[in-house]
Amino acid sequence: NELRMAATTSLFAQLFTVDILYYRYIALNYQSALDSITQSKMALDNYRKHLSTIRFKH
Repeated sequence: NELRMAATTSLFAQLFTVDILYYRYIALNYQSALDSITQSKMALDNYRKHLSTIRFKH
């Protein structure tokens, strides 16, 4: 049980570190990141719209 708890703590620390790095990058490159996120959202919206027009055969 202690090993599992240590693994969970380690995973949490790794995810927290990635979050910190991500937020720091976004803070330093806000406009560029916002543009990229907006483009990604538009691409996903277009993809979903395209998928809704496809009729799948069973």
